[in-house]
Amino acid sequence: MRRRAREPQRAPPGTGFEAVSLTFPLVLDNYLLQATLTVPLSDYLLRIDQTYSAATHSAEAARFDVGAARATALTNGKVAYYSWLQARGTVIVAVETLNDQRIHLNDSRNQFTVGNASKADVMRAETAVAQAELALVTAQNAADLAEVQMRIGLHLPNHEEKLVPGEGLDSSLPSFQGSSRG
Repeated sequence: MRRRAREPQRAPPGTGFEAVSLTFPLVLDNYLLQATLTVPLSDYLLRIDQTYSAATHSAEAARFDVGAARATALTNGKVAYYSWLQARGTVIVAVETLNDQRIHLNDSRNQFTVGNASKADVMRAETAVAQAELALVTAQNAADLAEVQMRIGLHLPNHEEKLVPGEGLDSSLPSFQGSSRG
């Protein structure tokens, strides 16, 4: 049995309507993308106070961090300065030690000449002079290194300019006026 194609229905006459045939195209490549965003406004209202408090505490912590960084820089500067002074003082002590050992060597040679000292005493004095010379070279190298570190810390590029300490190392210290406990 063969089916007949269906004829479009017509509106009854006199109704003012006319039947129109509608056809929809068949599209095979369709995609659908949906997203939903739910924003609870009550969360924003309840978190404003916490967020403001956290920001205030963060600003206060940043101020403390700046203070701590300044204190650290000041301490590191003092350590570098006094290390440099110590290295310079070590050179002064090494020079004095070398002078003392040379005097001792001269005395040992004089004693050996008159027969009051042995050759071993003279050689021991020569060894002490050599050790004092080595100590002086080591101290000068340490002082040079400390000066380079001071220049880096002070951001001084010019190595021709000599650094001069604000405190003298060769003068005697003032007497200490402390409490006497008896």
